[in-house]
Amino acid sequence: MENLNISFHKNITLQQAYCGAYFTIQIPNGEIVKVFLKPGTPDGHVLRLKRLGNVSDDGQNMGDAFIKLKIIDHPLYKLNGLDINAIYVITPAEALMGAVKKIPGPDGKILAFRIAPNSKTGDTVIIEDAGLKNGDKKGNIVFTLQIENLEHLNEFFKNSLLNSQETVFN
Repeated sequence: MENLNISFHKNITLQQAYCGAYFTIQIPNGEIVKVFLKPGTPDGHVLRLKRLGNVSDDGQNMGDAFIKLKIIDHPLYKLNGLDINAIYVITPAEALMGAVKKIPGPDGKILAFRIAPNSKTGDTVIIEDAGLKNGDKKGNIVFTLQIENLEHLNEFFKNSLLNSQETVFN
């Protein structure tokens, strides 16, 4: 018996995987099919569209269409299973004093999170159960903090710091 199944690859965005989306594909008979993507669809997921594959020579049987999904890279977020990770750069002042930051989440909505005082590069801020969802499993959004490099400080600020150290320690 001939193989009547067909396979497609479809790139989707992290936002489409996170929120759900519709997209269209054209099957071999020329028909355009609208496909629904459930919120929380993981990378590599395969959708099966029954009886939308090739038709047998005698016209009696139809194969299925399989669509393998690939979540394309996001400029900020990286997918790690159900977790969504990002490196978040903070200023030395934010690291020392703490801060509340707002950033667009994977769904485009604003996320607010708190950076603890005395944070260091490599510390993480975790927003629990905010990652991808798959059944009853939920991932997290994990921000890894990175304190911005001080090489760009202007001479005035550098001299001010040096003078304040001399005043305190002399």
